[in-house]
Amino acid sequence: MVDALTPADLRILRSAASTSADGATVALVFATSDFAGLLLNWAVTARRAGVRWFVLVAMDDALHRQLAYTWSDAPVLLLPRVASGAVKIDKINVIGERQRFGASVLAAGLSVVHSDADALWRADPTPLLSDGDVVASRIWGKPKSVVSAWGAGMCTGFYFVRSSSAAVELAREIQSRVAAKAAAHASWQTSDQFYLNVVLHERGVVWRGGKRMAGLDDFNGRMHSLSRHVGVAGGANRSRRLRLTMLPHALVPRACPVVKASDAATRAGRNKLALWKSVLTTATVLHCFPPGGDPAPGEKRNIMMGHPRHTAAEERFARSQSLWLLRDDWASVARGPSFERWIAALDNRSAGAQLPPPTPLPREDAWEMLAKRAAGRRVTRT
Repeated sequence: MVDALTPADLRILRSAASTSADGATVALVFATSDFAGLLLNWAVTARRAGVRWFVLVAMDDALHRQLAYTWSDAPVLLLPRVASGAVKIDKINVIGERQRFGASVLAAGLSVVHSDADALWRADPTPLLSDGDVVASRIWGKPKSVVSAWGAGMCTGFYFVRSSSAAVELAREIQSRVAAKAAAHASWQTSDQFYLNVVLHERGVVWRGGKRMAGLDDFNGRMHSLSRHVGVAGGANRSRRLRLTMLPHALVPRACPVVKASDAATRAGRNKLALWKSVLTTATVLHCFPPGGDPAPGEKRNIMMGHPRHTAAEERFARSQSLWLLRDDWASVARGPSFERWIAALDNRSAGAQLPPPTPLPREDAWEMLAKRAAGRRVTRT
C-alpha cells in the first residue's frame, strides 16, 4: 500500500526536485525534534555544497513548527501519517515510516535520495547517481547472507532510487516485509536496509564480471579504491529488472579514522591524519559511524539508531572532526524573511574552513576523472 500525498506535500516535493539536474529528483532527510541540530547541520552543509534539491521531513509537530515557521518557501513538510494522526513516531517505527513515505514519493513520479542526517554532503552527489536505478553506498554488517554473497551490502543511510514501475514495486515489497516484521516483533526497530538487500538478493543479482566486492578485510579496496560495482537484479523478469550501482566506500565512507589533536606527535597518529586527509579528498558524502554510539551487552534491542546515545555520538564526532558547521546559538538566530536566508544565517563560517574541498565531480565520466586524481593510485573502472 502506497499512501496518497496531499497537493501541498506534492508542491513542496516538486518545487525542491525542480532544482535537481533532471528536475525530478528529491533528497529526503528525516528527523524528530530531539535531533533538530543534527538535521540543521546537514542542511547547512548541503547549502555550502550548493545543493537545494532536498526536503526536510519532520516526523513530529514540534520540529515541523520549528522548521516551517511562516515561510512559504521552506522545503519542509510534516510526515503525512503524523499530520493525519495515523501514527506517532517513536524509535521503533521511525525507519519503517521513513521507507513508507519514500515509497509514496516514488509512486508520485519523483526519484528519491534517502539521506541520513549524519550523512554529510560535502559536494553535490548528482554525478554519482547518473548510472543505475538503485545506487547505494556500502556496508559490511547485516544482512550477513547478502554480504557473504556480494562482498558488501547496500547502506540505506545514503541511497538513490530512480522512479519507475519496477522501483515502486520494489519499494512496496520492502514496505510489506518491514510491516510484517514489525507486527511479529513489536519491540524491535525494523530495518529497511535489511529488506532492501534481502529482496534484491532473492530476486537474483548478476554483478558485472561475476565479481564480489572487496570485503571488510580488504583495507586498500575499502579505503582507496574508486571503482564502482554494477549489476542487474530481476533476471528474466523485465518488469522487475533494476540496474544496481554500488558506490565505492571512498566516495561515501562509513568507516572513518577518528582524529585528535595529539595525533601529529606520533607516527601512528600522523598515518591516521594522512588517511583522514585522503578520505576528505575523495569523499562526496561523509557518513562516518561515530565511536561511542554502540549498544552495551544486553541493550541490543533498546539502544538503536535514533536513540539519544547515537545522536549525541554523531554530534560529538562531527564537532571533533571539524564537520559541525551549525552555529552553537542556532536556536536563537532571528528567522528572517525566508527559510533560505535563515539556513544561511545558521552557518558558522569559521567552522570547517580548514578542511580541503572534495574532488569536484562535474561530468558523468566522474569515475575516470577521480581515478586520475586519486593521489597517484592506479584505479580501474569496473
